[in-house]
Parts: sequence; structure tokens; C-alpha cells
Amino acid sequence: MTSEISETENAGFTHYLKLGLSKHTKKLPVNVREIEEELIWVLEKLFCKCKIIIIFDELDKLSDEKEMFESKLAHHSNPQEVINADSINELLSSLKSFITTAPATFFFISGRETLDKYYSEKGSPNSLYESLFDRVFEVPSLLSNQETASSGIQITRQIEEYVCTRLLPAAEIASIKIRILCLVDKLINCHCLRIRKASDIRNKILLEIGILSTKPSYGSESLREEIKSLVLALYRCRFLNKAYIYSKKSEIEDKLCKFQETTNYFSLKTYEKEICQKQITGNEQNKYIRQYISTLRDFIYYLTFHSWGNPKRLSSLFETFIVSKDQIPQHFFKPKEFEKIESPYWLLFNVNHLRSFSLAAELTGLFMHQLSREVSSISDKLTVSTFSAIHFILKFHSYGFRRSSLQRMSEAIGMYRSPEFNAIVNDLLVHTFNPYIRVVRNGLYRYRFYLGIEQELQYISHVSDLESVTYNSSLNSMRHVKQFYEDIITNCKNQEVNVISGVHVALGDICAIEQSYAEATVHYNIAEDMMLNLLNQDDPNDSSVHHDMLLQCVEVLLKQGDLEEHKQNFNNAAAIYFEAERIVKRLCNKDKQLKENLISGNLQWILLKQSFWARHFLSLKRSAFSFDHNPENRARITIPDYLYSQNDQNFYHTAASLYFFAGDVDLAKEHYETTIKKIDENRINQDEYDERVVFLKGNARIGIVENNLLSESRDYFRVLKDKDDNKVNTYLNKLFDFIFADLRSDGSTVKVLTKVAEDFEKNGLYVNATITYLKIINYYTAILDAFSYKYKNLTTDHTTLKHLTSSHP
Repeated sequence: MTSEISETENAGFTHYLKLGLSKHTKKLPVNVREIEEELIWVLEKLFCKCKIIIIFDELDKLSDEKEMFESKLAHHSNPQEVINADSINELLSSLKSFITTAPATFFFISGRETLDKYYSEKGSPNSLYESLFDRVFEVPSLLSNQETASSGIQITRQIEEYVCTRLLPAAEIASIKIRILCLVDKLINCHCLRIRKASDIRNKILLEIGILSTKPSYGSESLREEIKSLVLALYRCRFLNKAYIYSKKSEIEDKLCKFQETTNYFSLKTYEKEICQKQITGNEQNKYIRQYISTLRDFIYYLTFHSWGNPKRLSSLFETFIVSKDQIPQHFFKPKEFEKIESPYWLLFNVNHLRSFSLAAELTGLFMHQLSREVSSISDKLTVSTFSAIHFILKFHSYGFRRSSLQRMSEAIGMYRSPEFNAIVNDLLVHTFNPYIRVVRNGLYRYRFYLGIEQELQYISHVSDLESVTYNSSLNSMRHVKQFYEDIITNCKNQEVNVISGVHVALGDICAIEQSYAEATVHYNIAEDMMLNLLNQDDPNDSSVHHDMLLQCVEVLLKQGDLEEHKQNFNNAAAIYFEAERIVKRLCNKDKQLKENLISGNLQWILLKQSFWARHFLSLKRSAFSFDHNPENRARITIPDYLYSQNDQNFYHTAASLYFFAGDVDLAKEHYETTIKKIDENRINQDEYDERVVFLKGNARIGIVENNLLSESRDYFRVLKDKDDNKVNTYLNKLFDFIFADLRSDGSTVKVLTKVAEDFEKNGLYVNATITYLKIINYYTAILDAFSYKYKNLTTDHTTLKHLTSSHP
């Protein structure tokens, strides 16, 4: 300790008596070096008596700006350097002298990032970590089990062991082992003349071994027999020399340890055997047991999916489903069965829990089937990062997204990411998420979740707080990623417009996913202004246009319009789409090459056509169309000559879809027929189609069928509305004859849709083919439902009906 002696005048009574000045000792703050010396002195005194171990835990929880801020300010003059300094490196550097001098063993416990820093500095002459630590212990997650099975690497094995450990405690087999060894000691020490007592002890040991034999999950039968033989041999030879007796005891102990090690206790197979042993066997009982095991297996997949192999998170998740006996409703049990319950705690699952388990089990199962062997064989870190990527992709279930959108997860922009991570993300999209994600052919985004999985994720998010956080981006949940992009803007020069505007677009996308719409609008507006300024600065004598900047500008405007639609500001959205359309038209008139590329149907420029259709489809969202039965009074969409040629089948197909959703059956059918006509006119080879043409023509033929059915349904509704049984009977007879005639003709609904499905299947469009086959069933089911109306005068004879049912079962 340091002190400072100073002279001060005494106050009060002493001062008035003029007794002079008194000396005061003022203690000064000690510095770091003095604290180290004192602590080392204390440790040296203790080192003579015991081994000293000092543990620093949770190093990865240090904050760069809070916990270490004040300590860094004491050694640095520049506050900006203080904020940007690495907290862990700063701490280790300040403790380096103490660690290397003090007579103690130091353990530093930190997260994965610290280990990555150690590996990144390995081999460097200035490595801080190698100069401090002589050993590094890497503790893998619970997903790192490398034991293989017939189905591949079982990443859920340790999670399964944890769950079964909680359900079936291991204390029973350990206590049996201890009791057997204690009885063996008593048998050895038993006096040779006390035969009855020795016989009783032998019987007790055999009884304990018999308990082991009643457990189907405990060890092997051969080991049990060996232990039993050793005990009997010890009983017979207990009068021999002590060396032989204790050698037998050592053999018994070794066999018991081996028996305990080989016990396959912590698995669902063991748990199923335990339940079957306690329950009365039977078909009904076996059915319930299979349901229990299936639920537990889904629960294990659920824990694997949400815990990422983290033990603390796993334990916390498991505890949320534990309830006491008093919390279980008594109507869950049979009469007088509730009083027989011995266990004070239970796992309780409701229907919503089971739905969450099923979804997590399906996702985990797909990942294990497709990629677990590849990922787990690389590193445990990559396995955990892959589960994080799966969670990140699921956050887009309500939005469209691109492959570039997945580069904004923290694992993708991390300094120490695995080199294989990007390839694994591509495999996730192609394999694991293949049943859930469809490819958007003509749109702002490349991928979109199917409606069914989107609704399922939305429902589960509403009924569970954990799933709500997992499947949705909460406010400011991606603050570290946003900070990464904000740092790029700070470090960029103002002249780097392309970089800065792109970063603002990325920040706007992140805020839009987090539903921070106001903040997203700000970033989009900044990016739009920068891009428009650059486009307007083009040389008026130069007819060329900055194509890359034009595409980015239109993309930003489309995202702004989509953002306004989410906020239900349809007027603002329409104005934004119109502005984007105006920019494209103006620059097409300026750049003839750009116009030629658009008219030629080059798919690289399809984004520039989206604003035109976004403005027209917006009318469907704002209000219903006013339908006019007079064809001459119906508004038709004029072909924009700067975007499409007169023979472009894509325009007619998109226009037909717009008319169909607007309810204009005649115009929709007309444009679908024109689509097929233009496809036949434009194709070069009469015998071959490419995959896009098959998709377009197939959907056009399906659209014609759907328009015919829609027209018939309207006629049927008008007949039912009149409530005239004679008209209903007449129409149903007509409809029945139409079905029979339709099935016999070559252009029947079934044959047309079947041919479309076959074409889809030949070109690899298996999802579209499956949907088309389902449509055949659903459409004819809907038609036959019309005959549920009770009518009397069906003129079609039974021969026709018999022929109809026999020809088309």
C-alpha cells in the first residue's frame, strides 16, 4: 500500500489553542503492479501447503463497451481505440505478467470465438495465446457424437442419453454394484465355522445378481453368469489363503465395472423394454407404448433442434415441460389410478407441444438424412452453425428471399466461419428445405415457402414463445449484423456510392425482416436517392445507361412498394411502382440496347418488368374489380412496347393470371389460349420443349380448364339461386351428360390435365406434376358433389352410369 504524509492545520478547539500543526497519513490508490506483487506473495505462502488453481469463467461474456470500458480508459488516451479493443485480449495482456509469475495453475473458460482466435494466431511469432497457454481443451457440443449406425451419424445420441437419464436414473445399477461388493467383503470376513451366516450372505449376493437378470437393459447374460460363478467360487474357497480370496474379489469388482460399462441403459430401446416389463402386454397396450416412444423420439429431435447441443440450453428446455404431480389434471387418469402414482414429477405435453415436436422432428430428420454425415465429419462447430442457418432460413417463412439474403446471418459474416459453411447452406436449400421451399421463376425473390408450411410456422409461433423467437426475427435481434454493415458505411468514403447504397439496401432488408418498417424505409430512401443521383448524372451525349445501378434502383423501389403494402399503404405503393415504371421507360427510350434486351425476353432483365405488373396486381389487393358482362366495356391491358414484343407469350400468360384472379373468365381464357398459340409460333424445334416452355404451356392449359369450371360453377349458382327444382334437375342432367361426354372425348378435362402432368414429369417438374394430379381428383370430386342436391328426374339411363363408373373407377 502507498501513503502520503502531509501537514494540515487542526480545526476546531485544537486550532484555537494554537497547539500547532498535526501530521495526517493520506492513502493513495494502489496500482496494478502492487496488487500483483501482494497477490503473488500470498500465493507463495499458500503454495507450500496446497496446490492452487485459479479459474476464470465466462470470458466470452465480456462486453467491448461496458465492463472493460473503464479499465481500458486508464491505459489508452483515445476513446475510439478503447471501444474497438478486444476485451478478452485486453484482459489476457494485462494479466500476462501475473499468469507467468504466480505459483498457480490457471484455467480460462470461454466460448467458441476465443478458440477460433487461438487457432487463427497459431504459429504466429506474436501469438498471445500460445505465449500464455500450454494446453487447450476443446469441449464439443452434445451434437458431436461420432458413433455411426446403419442410418448414419447419430447427432441426437447424446441428447437421447440425457433424456433417458432423466427418465431412468442410473443410481439403481450403481447401488446394486455397491451392495454386491459390500456383501462380498462380509463373505470374506465371515468366520469359517459360521456356515449358516456365510450361506445367507451368498444367497443375498445371488439375489442381487438375480435383480440384474430381471432388467433386460442391464449388461449381457454372459457377464451375469460369470459374476455368479465367481461368487460361488469365492464361497467355496473362502478358507484358502488371503491372496487367492482377494484376487477373486478383484475379479468380481472388474466384472461388475465391465457390466456397468456395457449396459445399454440410456436409450429409447431400453426405455421401451422397461415399460413393456412393467405393463401388461397386449395389442392395445403395445399400441400405447409405441405412441409413447414415438412422442419421446420427437421430443428428443425437438431438444436437438432448439438446443444446438448446448447443455445449459438443453437442461432449460427440458425443465419447461416438467410439472409436479399436483399440476396434472386427474381426468387424465383412470379412476383410482391417480392415487397409485409414485413419481412426484412428470413430463406433460399438450397438443400444441406435439405439433412443435413433429415439425422439429421432421426438419431434424431431413437434415440427418441428407447432411448430418457430411457436416459432422468436418467439425462440431460446423454442425452447430448449420442448425443456426436452418433457424435463420425459417425466419423467412413469411417473406420471399434470395440466396444473397442468407449472407446476412452472423455465421456467414463471422471472421472465423468455417470454409465449408457456404456450401452447406446451398445444400440446405437444395436438399433439406426442398419439400418446403418453391423456386420463384419470375419475381423479385428467388425462393418462397409453400403456403402450408408458412401457415404451420405462423400457428406454432402464436402458441409458443420459444417458437415465436425461433421462427421470427424480433426487434433488433440482428443488431450485431447491423453493426457490421454500419461499420462499413463509417469506413467508406463518400465517393463509393455503389458500396454505400448496397449496404443501405442490406440494412433495409434486415429492418424489414425485423418489422422495423420506419427504419427500413429510411435506409431504402437513402439508397434510392444515391442511385437516382448517379443515374441522372449520366452524360446526355452518351446514350448508354449504368445497367447495374438501374437494376439496383428498381429493386429498391420494388422493396419499398412491398414495404408499403405490408403497412397497407396501397396509395404510396402504387406511386412507388409507377415511379419505377417511369424510370425504366425513360431509360429504355434513351438506351436502345437496353430496350432490345427487354423486348427479346432475356431473363437477366426480367426484374425491370416487375414494376409494371406490381402496379396492375396491386389493384386486386386494394378492392374487387367491377365486373362488366359486356366484353366491349372491359378494360384490357395494353402491351408496353418498351418491355414486350407483340409475340411474347410471357405477357399473355401473366395477363391471363391477372384476369383470372380478377374474375374475368372470358378474358382470362382468351389470353391463356393466346399464350399457347404464341408458344407454338415461337418454338424453333417442333419436337422439343425446354423446361420453362413446358411450365408456361402447362399452366396455360390448366388455366383454360379452371376457367371452364369457374364458368360452369357460376351457371350452377344462378340455377340454385332461383330455387326452381325443375331448373336444377335440368341443369344436373346436362351436367351429367357433360361429364360422360367429356370423359369420352380426346379433349376431356381428365385427359388434358393428365397430359399436362405427364409433360411436367418428363421435364423434372415433379411438384407441379403432383399438384396437377391432385387437381384432377379435386375438380371431379367438386363436380360430383353437385349431385348431393336432392332431385327427382334424372333422365340419363343406368347403362350410361354403369359405363361411366366402369370406364373411370
